[in-house]
Amino acid sequence: MLSIYQNLRQAHEAFVFGTPFAALSLMRSLMEIVLRDHYGADGATLAERIDKSRNMLPREASASALHRLRRTANAILHLDTKKDEPLPKLEPAQMELEILWLLRVLRALIEGVPQWRSR
Repeated sequence: MLSIYQNLRQAHEAFVFGTPFAALSLMRSLMEIVLRDHYGADGATLAERIDKSRNMLPREASASALHRLRRTANAILHLDTKKDEPLPKLEPAQMELEILWLLRVLRALIEGVPQWRSR
């Protein structure tokens, strides 16, 4: 079974090797797993899980940052502009910076898991 850090590394490698949409998809999935399994966030949707864990999140992985990752990945995964917000119109260099920032947010979420903070 893959660890959380192995999945994060896979997302990073997907980005480095030029597949940013794959990276974002894996990042969204990983965020959902971490919120569910390590923050105890239940909810029918990922948005609800983010909101329910708001008070436990590390400063570097705020609810607004997690929603930003969710919306960006949903624009790629769902392909439904009526249901989700469209992918932001960013130049390739801007999109790269956005994904790098979101990777840092996700890493902060993982490293900030409440039961791991005291270690």
